[in-house]
Amino acid sequence: MKGTVKKYAGMAFSGGAIFDMVRSVNKRKLLILYYHRVVKDNEVEGLWDRNMCVELERFDEQMKFLSERYVPMGEEDIIGCIEDRSNLPEHSVWVTFDDGYKDNYTNAFPVLEKYGIPATFFVTTGYVNKETICVEDYIPYAVAKTSRKELRLPAGGRELVLPLDSGEARSRAVATLWRLVERGGMSLDERHETLVAGLDVPAEDACGVFLDWPDLMEMREAGQSVGAHTVKHIALSSMPDEDILDVMTASKHEIEERLGISVRTFAYPNGKRKDFNLAACAPILKSCGFSLGVTTIGGHNDISDADGLYNLRRVGISYEDTLGIYKFKIGAGGFWQS
Repeated sequence: MKGTVKKYAGMAFSGGAIFDMVRSVNKRKLLILYYHRVVKDNEVEGLWDRNMCVELERFDEQMKFLSERYVPMGEEDIIGCIEDRSNLPEHSVWVTFDDGYKDNYTNAFPVLEKYGIPATFFVTTGYVNKETICVEDYIPYAVAKTSRKELRLPAGGRELVLPLDSGEARSRAVATLWRLVERGGMSLDERHETLVAGLDVPAEDACGVFLDWPDLMEMREAGQSVGAHTVKHIALSSMPDEDILDVMTASKHEIEERLGISVRTFAYPNGKRKDFNLAACAPILKSCGFSLGVTTIGGHNDISDADGLYNLRRVGISYEDTLGIYKFKIGAGGFWQS
């Protein structure tokens, strides 16, 4: 249903008049966009979730549109307006990226530079350190690299046997493993251990999918910003308050030490209402020295509301978004992203 609505709304917004009318309603509010990955079209099939990526040419089109119709702002200017109690420029937009994927540097960064757009990269420091990798990203890498002809692993009280003797079989195996992880067929603790043993591909070999510290340093020196996204990307709602404090400060301090900067922005892992308790998290963020906290809940933001600065809404952009749908999302604020 949502897809159908977006499709026809995108067709309507592909023209200028409707977009301009809707955009004007929120012209004094801050629009925050969030991306995960920017990939070349031939890389899409190997990804865990198309909703987490945007094709490179389409990303270029989107950034060109922002540069022409919006006022892209970096986090330092946004925080400056808040501290000075001054108004943002009309149609302000803040571009952000979550998790810290390598293609943020190889693909997205040159486009941002091309159009003079500042962005914030919220990095999961355990991934940048190459100490950890998402199981969802490990699966396609390891299935492609393994020399084994089949994978055997326990699942739901039985042994699952997945052939790996052809390209087609390996594609099916990736899809099956993704479904298994998504449905909880393997516990969090056993996922990596079981898969690494079964595929015989070290997890650290797959960590090249994430940014390195020199990548972040180069982007930072070019005027981009880096924010914290915890150490291992675990939902804060699953933690006691003292652990929340630890993961926030650990990620913040490592970025600051590695890059020689002050980290003032934080993105909640997953970022939906069920993933964090604002009443508990906001005071912790403030005590840690963060000025802003961003979610993945859709909507525009009134930065004059001090109570909302640790609960900022963002609009997520994904692979299926044509320019018309993109206009619809940013004009309407992605209100359906709850």
